[in-house]
Amino acid sequence: MKKSALGFTLIELVIVIIILGILAATATAKYINLRGDAINSTNETTAGALRSALELARMKLKLTYGGIIPVKGYLESGDPNNANDDLGFYKGYPECFRLGCGLNGITRTSGCRQVVSALFGRPLPYSLTMQSGSNLTPVAVGHICVFSNRKDSDYQFRYDIKAGTVVTSQP
Repeated sequence: MKKSALGFTLIELVIVIIILGILAATATAKYINLRGDAINSTNETTAGALRSALELARMKLKLTYGGIIPVKGYLESGDPNNANDDLGFYKGYPECFRLGCGLNGITRTSGCRQVVSALFGRPLPYSLTMQSGSNLTPVAVGHICVFSNRKDSDYQFRYDIKAGTVVTSQP
């Protein structure tokens, strides 16, 4: 009586390796853009939080001015001795801190940075540029704050001071 051989044949091992290779290729293709998805999710979440914070600030301004939204106005930071921390508003949307504020929908990058820092209570991990006009050419002064994610500048959100809108973009 002969003993049967134990183990796998070379053909069986090759077939298993091929199947594992196909599964690995499929899984890699599915998860290859996780970094981009994560950055986009962070971008969308931050933009959504900014939209909510802008609306809350707008409602607080409306309450402060007796139920109307003034063309130009201020919200005090809580420190009556420091007007530098007061947010300046144009048509109900924050544009900068009180001192050095244009209050006309046109501001500087420092104004954008101040508004976001005041609304979130800390600076964001985004670089910042200003853009103006429909062609969105970078200029020193404008009404659109463009926040680019520092890890990937293709992921941005834009805060339009005149319209109070926050729009995201991704590659």
